[in-house]
Amino acid sequence: MTTKSIAFKPANESVLDAFTGGPLAGEFVRCTKCQCCYGAESVAALNEHNQGLCMGCNGPLPGIEKATTQY
Repeated sequence: MTTKSIAFKPANESVLDAFTGGPLAGEFVRCTKCQCCYGAESVAALNEHNQGLCMGCNGPLPGIEKATTQY
């Protein structure tokens, strides 16, 4: 399996939570398969209501990596 480097953009109104549609700030997670981003509350909701699957690709949450925005 090959890995590639991912360049993260600072969270602002152009980085939106895939579950809520709201802007993200601070720490969030990004799906390594489809690049959807989620805040902590969205990840908790996905675990509870969507069997822990990504909204974009239906991949499991272990396919998600943590990111931190830098200002």
